[in-house]
Amino acid sequence: MKRRKPLRKKLRSKRKEPLLKEGFFSVLFLLVSLGGSALYFFFFYPFFQVDEIMVGGAENLKEESLVNFVEEKIEFDLLSLSSKNILLFSSNGLRKEILDKTSVVRDVSVEKIFPAKLKLKFTQRIPRAVWCNTRDTDFCSYIDREGITFRKAHDIKKGSPVIVKEGDLSLGKKVIDSNHLERILLFMREAGNMGLETNYFHILDEKEVEAYMKERWAIRFTFEEIEREIENLRLVVRELNKKEIENLKYIDLRFGDRVYYK
Repeated sequence: MKRRKPLRKKLRSKRKEPLLKEGFFSVLFLLVSLGGSALYFFFFYPFFQVDEIMVGGAENLKEESLVNFVEEKIEFDLLSLSSKNILLFSSNGLRKEILDKTSVVRDVSVEKIFPAKLKLKFTQRIPRAVWCNTRDTDFCSYIDREGITFRKAHDIKKGSPVIVKEGDLSLGKKVIDSNHLERILLFMREAGNMGLETNYFHILDEKEVEAYMKERWAIRFTFEEIEREIENLRLVVRELNKKEIENLKYIDLRFGDRVYYK
């Protein structure tokens, strides 16, 4: 009797182990299969792959280059497979990538149109003036209303506002405060109404500017008191005849209601 008991126990243990292992691997295989299918569905299912990129407001941009750039940014590879899944990239992140790429774009909206379309709407920078770091117009760029340089300026049109200040001319850089820019443009318009044609503006510092006239004489004024200085300029111009104005060396408006000219 003593010999049979261990034999029975040994046989019972051998019968149970294969059943447990088979069940475990079956469940594991099922989970892996389901996980792989879900992974494929989420990342690579054609229904969610971007198949059209619509571009608006890009008249002065190379649309094909933009589309290629966007496709490159939204595409990723996984297990040697490529995906452009519309669910897996950030609209804000893509917007930032585009704005960092080109200085001529002031803003861009990125809209996902499910399941597989992407719509880009560009707002381009509009020239407000020409910014030069020397009087040589070979070193000039356009600036927009925010005072940001965005495109090299070639063949500058007559009558365009030209502002000169030494410094960096890198594109995409804010070179002048927007309020200062508007005051310069206001001065140019009002001086034109008085019959004074401005050649260019030279920024002396953060407070003062020189406006060089067509006849090569200058008007010195400040940013802070621009409206009063324009009115004082108007009074001086009324006192002088055309010949006297043409022979001027300067008019200095920087000292309140005391105006000096020579």
